[in-house]
Amino acid sequence: MGGRSFGIVPRWASRLGPAFFCLFWVRFYRYWPVGLARLSVLRMAAALHLKLNSSEHLADLRRVAEPVCAAHGVSLVDARFTTEHGFVLKVLIEVPGSDPKTGAGVTLEHCQGVSRDLSTALDVAEDITPEGAYRLEVGSPGLDRPLFSLSDFARFAGEKVRLQTHHPVAGRRRFSGTLLGVDGDDVKLDQDGQVLTVQHTEIAKANLVYRF
Repeated sequence: MGGRSFGIVPRWASRLGPAFFCLFWVRFYRYWPVGLARLSVLRMAAALHLKLNSSEHLADLRRVAEPVCAAHGVSLVDARFTTEHGFVLKVLIEVPGSDPKTGAGVTLEHCQGVSRDLSTALDVAEDITPEGAYRLEVGSPGLDRPLFSLSDFARFAGEKVRLQTHHPVAGRRRFSGTLLGVDGDDVKLDQDGQVLTVQHTEIAKANLVYRF
């Protein structure tokens, strides 16, 4: 039989007769380019997400965001991009000296002012935000405040924390205990009476544990 060969036919499709066989291949060859295009878009989005959240890019982002926050009487806790139905720039702020146990002291006026002025600053900054649309969200870190910088880990020494590492430490990646502070570039944690030392760069995620 002449014509173009379409490769190996799935056994389950060949058993259903020639009509289904033809329909199967017509649909497959009609829609597979769409699937490849979507896969390509997803891969490009993932690569851009990694670039936007690289340490160098986040440092550039902080240099833009910190003066804006200071102008509104708040300090920048963190700023990074997430992907939630498109790119979202999440900015966390707090009032300097505020107690996380009772809140970050952030008001609606703080969030609105920072959002407005930061949006303007990002519009004129080069290569900070992704091309096209993105959302900017400004809020407080909450009672389970995330910890990022070494100064965060030094500030909250004595508090209960949970942290997760990029790679296993002593056979584990998830820990909880009392934060002991920092020693150089290391973070120290008291876990069940044992002192755990973790390099700051090894910490993937950390946050305070709110005690009712």
